[in-house]
Amino acid sequence: MTSIVDGQPFRQGLHRIADEAMINIWLDRRVDPSRTIRVGPVGPTVFAALEKLAASHDCVITPIDNVLLVGRATWVDQTLSNLLAITPSNNSRATTIKWDDLTTPQEALQNVTQPTNAPDLPYDLWPAAMLRAVTPEVSITLILAQFDAKPQFSRTQPAPFQITRSPKPTTASRTYLAGGRSTEIRDIVAELDPKHKAKLAGTQLRIQTSPAIHRQLVSRLLKNQQPAGPDPDRDTFTVRKMTTSAANAFQQLAASAGKKCVIDPAAANACQQQVTVEGQDITLKTLISRIAQQAGVQVTWQNDSILITK
Repeated sequence: MTSIVDGQPFRQGLHRIADEAMINIWLDRRVDPSRTIRVGPVGPTVFAALEKLAASHDCVITPIDNVLLVGRATWVDQTLSNLLAITPSNNSRATTIKWDDLTTPQEALQNVTQPTNAPDLPYDLWPAAMLRAVTPEVSITLILAQFDAKPQFSRTQPAPFQITRSPKPTTASRTYLAGGRSTEIRDIVAELDPKHKAKLAGTQLRIQTSPAIHRQLVSRLLKNQQPAGPDPDRDTFTVRKMTTSAANAFQQLAASAGKKCVIDPAAANACQQQVTVEGQDITLKTLISRIAQQAGVQVTWQNDSILITK
């Protein structure tokens, strides 16, 4: 996939990419969600796009329990540690958790379950949220993580539970479905943490290391799976309607095809025009041609670039 997100607020850009892939985003509340994105082309995979977008705002990401954590490295690692510590009860079932715009954290928590002996959470107003296919334990842990706290569940989860301060993360165990990648996983984690512990049982590889190393390991594994670039004549894309400059659209779409965008000086002013980028199941060449028509310029495809002329 590729996406054009420049000019959008950070939270909106994250959801623009993640919502298309039905990914749950949980953003660190200490990160400014309104900062404007200036990141250029993102892709070719959803993970690569979100990781680059997060890095542009000094954030890291990692997936866990159907949720992608986005935020400061210390917060992401702490929250990852808290989630890995959950032992689901037998009656725990994944469901969709949601709340409306301007919901307080206390209301969000009560929307999941009623805690016992829990202090009131700090007052805040949160944006609307919908977490798909997550257990109540995960939802509760995510909410409390915004305040550097974690739940202590009883055996009758998801209630009752008590709230404690999050300890500083040290090591955590995580199981990887290694398949045919056991050697690759072992090599990467050995490079990152020579003191790690690992145990292989069938296709499951259980690794004990720090949350930060788990985060880096997952990133390396997902990056190693990135696909080749799209064929501009054959591969099709769906782009939701948005407005941006023709120059920005040309540059990002060209990059998604693995090519440079060269704008002739005579076409520079025309490429500053605002254009509408939209299309369903169309090729890159067709999409770029539509943008060129709106801007009144010509596009010439070359071996390693696209040339924009007046």
